[in-house]
Amino acid sequence: MAERKSMKLEGSAGAVVAMGGCFALGTFADNFYKQAVVLMAAHMGEPIIQSVAAVLFSLPYVLFSAWAGRAADALPKSRIVFAAKVMEFGSIALGAISLYWVFWPGVLASIFLMGVQGTAFSPALNGSIPECFPAHQVPRVNSLIKLASTCAVVAGIACAGIALAMRPGGLLPNFGLPGGESFGRAATGGFALAIAVVGLCAALFIPRSPKGTGRLKPFPWWGPVDSTKQLIAFRADPQLFTCLMAEGFFYGVSSVAVISVANLSEAFDYGTTLASLFAAALMIGIGVGAVFVGRYPAESWRRFLVPASRLMGFFLLLTAASTLMDGLFRIVWLFVVLSASGFCGGIYLIPLTGFLQLRPKSEDVGKVLGVSNFFTFVAIAAWGAVFGLISLLPPSVDFVVYAASLWCFAQFYVRPRVRRFEDVSLADLAPSPAGFLMKALLSLRYRVRDKGLDAIPANLRDAAGKRRPILFLPNHPALIDPPIVLSRLAGLRPRPLADTAQMTGLLPGLAAKFFRVITIPDVKARGRNACDDARKGLERVVETLQAGDDAILYPAGGLSRDGRERLGANSAAARVLAGAPEARVVLLRSEGLWGSSFSRAGGRNPNFFPELLRGLGLIACRGIFFLPRRPVNIEYMEIEDLPRNGDKAGLNRLLEAFYNEETEKEKLPVQEH
Repeated sequence: MAERKSMKLEGSAGAVVAMGGCFALGTFADNFYKQAVVLMAAHMGEPIIQSVAAVLFSLPYVLFSAWAGRAADALPKSRIVFAAKVMEFGSIALGAISLYWVFWPGVLASIFLMGVQGTAFSPALNGSIPECFPAHQVPRVNSLIKLASTCAVVAGIACAGIALAMRPGGLLPNFGLPGGESFGRAATGGFALAIAVVGLCAALFIPRSPKGTGRLKPFPWWGPVDSTKQLIAFRADPQLFTCLMAEGFFYGVSSVAVISVANLSEAFDYGTTLASLFAAALMIGIGVGAVFVGRYPAESWRRFLVPASRLMGFFLLLTAASTLMDGLFRIVWLFVVLSASGFCGGIYLIPLTGFLQLRPKSEDVGKVLGVSNFFTFVAIAAWGAVFGLISLLPPSVDFVVYAASLWCFAQFYVRPRVRRFEDVSLADLAPSPAGFLMKALLSLRYRVRDKGLDAIPANLRDAAGKRRPILFLPNHPALIDPPIVLSRLAGLRPRPLADTAQMTGLLPGLAAKFFRVITIPDVKARGRNACDDARKGLERVVETLQAGDDAILYPAGGLSRDGRERLGANSAAARVLAGAPEARVVLLRSEGLWGSSFSRAGGRNPNFFPELLRGLGLIACRGIFFLPRRPVNIEYMEIEDLPRNGDKAGLNRLLEAFYNEETEKEKLPVQEH
């Protein structure tokens, strides 16, 4: 991250509440008013008003984002935030009066002014976050503000219809106003105005920003042209440019996906209530995902973006499968898959937001966020145009298109670029959808902590510029540690070596094909007759490394018998390193698994799949959330100076010293009952 010249204010709960409240109240007021306009236009048979309102709200972001970004850099951001909230109050006051009298030009003018206000407000508030909080707090602050704004969007959309339907009577006096629909319009305008007043008051408590640079020249008078030039100039920073592209792509897809949710609901004849609840499920999922990922640093976007994008696509694909269902099951299915898709969206989005705030120099934050707003709304407009074609398809097929788009974007745009970043680590490339699924299942029984993976660079190259493959050498205290290790490294696609006897049968065979397992017999169990097959298996490992792929090899060749790794005269690791001397070596030491039912602590040889089924039964009997989880620590360390000349004795001594540094022998061999 670029070093910042401005002094950071100490982050506080009060500052978070002020910023989150200011942002959320403005989001609520905007969505509440816009939804009221949409509902009124639909009720009065004015569909053109809906289209014009959407265009007018987006237009300022395209026209004026460059101006707003430059102003946020040149002037104190807290002052801009307050001025924007004053403008918000004025625009909603105009909108409330126009709404009551059903004066459509005034309504549309107020919506345009809301867009202008949002254009100025966004880079100023978001840009002030890294000024008011230390860098390690920025993702968490963003996640909390995103949660608040998501709830505000849901509440604003839901409350608009309720407010318009209000009528005097009972506990509600008419305040001298006419009854009927005019009362509902007055109540809607008055409530929006009250929220704007509260938001304006919240802006008073936002911490003062440091003075801006004061440099408004050269001013980007050409607006969209200057924003486009700045966007192109950001290509000099590949990580920043990739984040801008990813953020715009996300908002573009999500803007039309929400419409498709409503269309799908209409196709199922569910009505507007369920359609709103489905949209709310999507947004609530985003908020929960934002909170979940808020504990990770901004740089973690490189770790989460590709798998989150793929998982979003997967759940949207499952949304399309709702046409194969019926009744209550289909409704529940849609709630679940849309919430899950939104959850992945929150994981996708929050690290990007933090990175865009922290990556540029302090004097350029506003410019970057202004360009971000510009490109986001250009992407929304582009996807809106594409939606004209997509909407010709059945609504369920729309989600297949979105799923394919997300997968292709992750696979062919983001993934190759992330892999080329100079400072990318193994931790950035290790996650994958399959790995996330495995982690989720394993987390029911194990609490795994990784140490050292983020310190190992992913892209070391040889003299010819070719990426050097990695040979992972783990210890083997239990049969469950290979799935645990593979869940942590799944995104790297390493080819694991596994015992042939453990990979027989339908499920093991499918797993072996999916993970490209290289099978090798247990020579200790089968004797000399298995030596030839074992040698062939090791040759396949060498060929894998020579082809540039990563591999996982267990040097001990079998399970630990007493909690310690005893390699003895084993030659597997020495043979592989001698055959592929260009390979990097990463050692893995897992602790906490000796004593489990997958280990030999009980004096017997465990069998993986019977023990797995037994464990699943145990989870079912005791309840998913009530079974204690076994703590497991995995430490990663890259070693460059290991013997690669076939010296198995010297190599094995070094490996044993690493594996047995903190032996698990003294831990009680408590079985998993």
